[in-house]
Amino acid sequence: MTGKAGHSAGEAQPDQTGDSPISALVAELDGPPWARVLRVVGHREAERLMATMGVEARELPSLTQKVLHRLVQVGPLPNPLARSLKSHFTHVGGDAAIPGAAYDQDGESEVILIGRLDQLSSLCRRLEIGVPELRRVGEVLDQALRRDANVGGEVRARDFRLECGRATTVMGILNVTPDSFSDGGLFESVDAAIKRGVEMVAEGAGIIDVGGASSRPNADEVDPSVEAERVIPVIKELASEIEVPISIDTTNAGVAEAAIDAGASIVNDITALTADPAMGALAAATGAAVVLMHMRGNPRTMTSEVEYEDLVGEVWQYLAERIIAAVDVGIDPAAIVVDPGIGFAKTSEQSLTILRRLGEFRSLGAPLLVGVSRKSFIGQALELPVGERLEGTLAAVAWCVFQGAWGVRVHDVGQASRACRMIDAILSAP
Repeated sequence: MTGKAGHSAGEAQPDQTGDSPISALVAELDGPPWARVLRVVGHREAERLMATMGVEARELPSLTQKVLHRLVQVGPLPNPLARSLKSHFTHVGGDAAIPGAAYDQDGESEVILIGRLDQLSSLCRRLEIGVPELRRVGEVLDQALRRDANVGGEVRARDFRLECGRATTVMGILNVTPDSFSDGGLFESVDAAIKRGVEMVAEGAGIIDVGGASSRPNADEVDPSVEAERVIPVIKELASEIEVPISIDTTNAGVAEAAIDAGASIVNDITALTADPAMGALAAATGAAVVLMHMRGNPRTMTSEVEYEDLVGEVWQYLAERIIAAVDVGIDPAAIVVDPGIGFAKTSEQSLTILRRLGEFRSLGAPLLVGVSRKSFIGQALELPVGERLEGTLAAVAWCVFQGAWGVRVHDVGQASRACRMIDAILSAP
């Protein structure tokens, strides 16, 4: 007599144990079988995990590619090209999300590719032999994937070289202003500012950021001559006291030039070189690094310019365009840092969204600096005034480091530096 699958009556089915050889092997195990869901955060961790298990070295590269999944947004594309991209990706085992409107002949659409890294790599190779338009999409996709995976390199700031990928850089805030939102008036005298700058370096700051004009919401404009009077004596003396680079927080090329002459090596421009047409050429000529930040309007108007159709996408695209503009005026790509501008033309909720999706900015290919210190999104989340936001700041700092930020800009350098070192240690643990 035969069973449904063609086995004789009494014959053990493949999924049964009974007295089969498999049953005997299971009985010899140290304990019952178990299953554990793994969480890996990068190629190296995935490779380390498999190597520890005994996977052969020659198999690790291809297996590692299969471990990590990505969602990659591509666009805008003409609708026929969007449909073709989806078709090509499904052919290599991936999938793609496209809007219903993409099935119309006219118009343009964006595509979200959903797949493993090895599938995305296969797509790039497949697009290399396609029509020119698809080849260009493949090139853009390949560049984005390479930038997202790259955690090494350095930031070049005149004579300084700041390493990327190992230890998080802490930028200490030194406001020599009477009206900054958190520490206005504390360091107006040159002596007080120098003392604080030296203290911050001792506490772990890798950069000191000197600002002479507040950028808080509704801040008044400061005449460049007044701004220079505040910052230049501090930068000049501080440059002889410390061995880390000094950043000048300004949107005025004249102030930046005087600051560089006094010893600054970085220009931190909240307008991403748009406020003063001479700023980009100055940075290129002097070899100063630049921090390009996203903002709309100016400190007096930015709180009313918070309407976005695609918040993260628009901030990302703006920074991508500013990187291109900076390179076009002669700035070394290795001298460019980007900042998503937490709190600048963003509500507290929007700032939290930017932070939650911070890792997406890695694909810009530039080191990421984030300023979260004591900001209003922390106050609203915890219902606390400015002076009681240390714990919230440290939590946000830790999150930024975990998401791949190169640097964090903070007031409380000692505490933030220790938090960064702790997260760095966790991320680099075997």
